[in-house]
Amino acid sequence: MKRNFYFKEPFLRMLQEQAFLMVFDMNGLIIDDEVIQRRSVNDALKALYIELSEREWIEDCVGRRAAVYLQSTLQQRSIPVDREMISELVAEKNRRYHFEDSEQGAAACFGAGIPCIAVPKRYTINQVFSRARCIVDNLTQEAKVHKK
Repeated sequence: MKRNFYFKEPFLRMLQEQAFLMVFDMNGLIIDDEVIQRRSVNDALKALYIELSEREWIEDCVGRRAAVYLQSTLQQRSIPVDREMISELVAEKNRRYHFEDSEQGAAACFGAGIPCIAVPKRYTINQVFSRARCIVDNLTQEAKVHKK
């Protein structure tokens, strides 16, 4: 059976040939969403009169969990922090958008108070997305809502 390879560069092609599976991260790699993520965080921090610069975002936030970098950001600015405050800021940051392709992910969003739009895929199409705000058929500009 002939295999198709994505990469043409010899070393990367060799890695592909040796690999059983290659997994790609979505955030920042496939979808360059760092600008959107930073904007969401800054919106959540607006009530505290904090705005993270691009440099701060890159040095302090990229690759870290929201709860960790939010706590660090507040502590660096001598703002008293507790677990509830961090949870509220994370929830506020996440209220901007959240798309899920699994029923479990949609339920986790619901439990955290984060509105979710479900986008079922091949292996999750028969799941019940009762906790999702709506279900859409795809993520293209022509996406259709199937259930509200």
